[in-house]
Amino acid sequence: TGMIDASILATELILTFRPKFLIMEGVLGGRPKEVEIGDVIIATKVFTPEKGKINHLGFQKEMVVSNPEHASLTKLRRERKRIEDFLASSAPSRYKGSQIHFGPIGCVSKVIDLEGYFDEEIASVERKAIALEMESYGVTRACELVNNGNTKPIIVKAVMDNTMDKVDDAKRLAAWNSAMVVRYI
Repeated sequence: TGMIDASILATELILTFRPKFLIMEGVLGGRPKEVEIGDVIIATKVFTPEKGKINHLGFQKEMVVSNPEHASLTKLRRERKRIEDFLASSAPSRYKGSQIHFGPIGCVSKVIDLEGYFDEEIASVERKAIALEMESYGVTRACELVNNGNTKPIIVKAVMDNTMDKVDDAKRLAAWNSAMVVRYI
């Protein structure tokens, strides 16, 4: 768990195998009122809102961005409906009408379980952000910096909570959904 561990492991994978793609799947917290439990997010931008400067004015946030956008993501966008159909047919008894979303993911160093936090602390830095998690920035940065940037990241994570009133009840559904989207890919 965390950006540092993810970046170290991603670097090891890239140096060892020199893959064309590095796909990370998992679970995350979605933006309240924007995404539903079980929806799958494919990152078009990964940012960390925790960098900045503290001075007499307080903490001045400075967004740091990694951009995983590439031609393969454009292809996946075009296939969104097919991916949703595949997800629905992969396990009809599990299917809850989950949708595929493409958008920015914030990467933070802590689990968020606080009403209003997303809009106050994350959307104020990136208004289009649709989810939060703890590793993707490390993976996408490793892809940018290692192997001459020839390894393209694909971040696929599904919503297990909406960053408040946290329980792990939907973790299995979210993990299944993200794994099925990776299977489709």
